[in-house]
Amino acid sequence: MHDPVIRVDGLAKRYPLGGGAPYGLLSEKVGTALKRPFQRLLQRAEAARPAAAGAEDPWLWALRDVSFEVAPGEVLGIVGRNGAGKSTLLKILVRITTPTAGRAEIAGRVASLLEVGTGFHPEFTGRENVYLNGAVLGLSRRAIHKQFDDIVAFAELARFIDTPVKFYSSGMLVRLGFAVSAHLLADIVIIDEVLAVGDLAFREKCEDVIHRLPAAGRTVLVVSHNNETVRRLADRCIYLDSGTIKAIGPTGEVLEAYEKDVFGIASRVRQLAGPQVDAPEPVVTVTGVRIKGAEGGAAGTVRADAPMSVSFDIAATEEVPDAEIFASIFRGPAIVTGAASGPSLGLVRLTPNQVYSVTLRYPKMPLTKGPTSFAVMVRQRKGRNLYANVSQWVSVDFAVDGADPIGTEVCTYAPDWTLEKGVNSNDGSSPANSSEE
Repeated sequence: MHDPVIRVDGLAKRYPLGGGAPYGLLSEKVGTALKRPFQRLLQRAEAARPAAAGAEDPWLWALRDVSFEVAPGEVLGIVGRNGAGKSTLLKILVRITTPTAGRAEIAGRVASLLEVGTGFHPEFTGRENVYLNGAVLGLSRRAIHKQFDDIVAFAELARFIDTPVKFYSSGMLVRLGFAVSAHLLADIVIIDEVLAVGDLAFREKCEDVIHRLPAAGRTVLVVSHNNETVRRLADRCIYLDSGTIKAIGPTGEVLEAYEKDVFGIASRVRQLAGPQVDAPEPVVTVTGVRIKGAEGGAAGTVRADAPMSVSFDIAATEEVPDAEIFASIFRGPAIVTGAASGPSLGLVRLTPNQVYSVTLRYPKMPLTKGPTSFAVMVRQRKGRNLYANVSQWVSVDFAVDGADPIGTEVCTYAPDWTLEKGVNSNDGSSPANSSEE
């Protein structure tokens, strides 16, 4: 049994709301100095204590009482909504910031890729930044020199290696950053979402490297909003929610819990033939889901790496002033991607006895061939980040056919949304080509 290379115990981090300094009056500074011998005990107790009902907390707790361990050679995924505390946790692990309470112990060299350009001096060339990063890791110039050609070849930046990195694109920075992290013999590699910036072929190359690192005893932490990436890479997973660990364990089980919370349904809803509802009688119904692939494709089949569209009708039995349509594509037990109509259509006003026709156009279906399904429902905006289901989930199955494409992630290709008001069942008026916002 190997000792853990990462041990996190009771970790907490708070920030003052409004961006003010954590200390103000002289009396506060004196009081803090007097409490310093007992600071760790007091802070941990405060982090673990829930806020009193109705009280306004002057602090934003990015993390509260977080504890876990990571073994050598393990790939650990970290998921959660924006603001869940993922990046704060990583910044504490790499010593960018200090915790308010608790401790994080790391055994070994750490290479991190937290943001595009992290660890690079913009005025230095790519070559100089490679040697700078190696020196920070404690490597000799000779050791860095042995890896230098492999780093440049992996990043595919030989032509630009003597150019200052301030002239690099975000994709070039990610290439160089990952190449440095993977090749400079760090014991722990921490990656926060930045692979989403790279092109598809480079992401696949990076994933191949991540798969090989554990065999050499190296540990990897991966943060991503792409659940399929985490599912492919991670042995275990942590689900952070509002700064606390909501679930930790095998990747599939944790992602199941995360997807259920985020999308309001269990992952098995993708296979439904009947409704999954919050109320006995949904206010909105979704009917006639139609999937159309490239010309010449078989019925119920979409060509791999080719355009596809999905159309369906929605109708309401009562007025819904602020509806948003949510659509998902599923592969097996996993949500591949979800898309909301809000960014394109705004909140939609649905009126009774009116049929609305919705079409989503995907420029590509970049999935490998196999059974796939599409699910759609309507939600009502009741307040910031608060939704209530007003319709059932409706799902249809289809197949992806043709030669395997190089891609695996639909989320790279966001759909275009259109909404048309159809025939009003009361007055029989003609369809109007307009979007309701």
